[in-house]
Amino acid sequence: MPQSQKHPNYLTRLADERRQWPRRQTNFAVRIVFTSQGVKKMKAVRASVVNLSEGGAAIISNDLPAIPQHFYIALGKFEVLIPCASLGIRYDVMRLRFVKDQPTVLIDALSAVRFPMALLDPLAHSDYANLLRYAGDSCVKHTQTGSRTLYARTTDRADRLFDARASEI
Repeated sequence: MPQSQKHPNYLTRLADERRQWPRRQTNFAVRIVFTSQGVKKMKAVRASVVNLSEGGAAIISNDLPAIPQHFYIALGKFEVLIPCASLGIRYDVMRLRFVKDQPTVLIDALSAVRFPMALLDPLAHSDYANLLRYAGDSCVKHTQTGSRTLYARTTDRADRLFDARASEI
């Protein structure tokens, strides 16, 4: 049975968590973006990605208890947002699943990052500008520099909320 028929949405995929791809050991910082106070405010906290695969990742942060079940991993200055769902926290490490599997070329590029703080700076004019091109259709991409408007590739309601609230971040 094809993967799309077996798991029509990401919530059913989360229940069937079997590792399909090898984990790559990494060490780089990202921002975790989520709504707070219901949907009134946006909040961003820093986290470190300690391992990564096409289907998910493991992160560490001082603010893990504050991160809700559904959130985004932000690369650069919110140029790429990857939607995620938490699988749980164990030993101060949050395991997460991407809402849609990410392209291998993006995961390979992310695992090659050697400077831990490199992905907190704007991507557009850096050595990591290729990440904008590699990001899959499941990501929210922002490619205009100087503007803080986020252009959603998906029609998810949360993505539209990020568009409306991006100026508050």
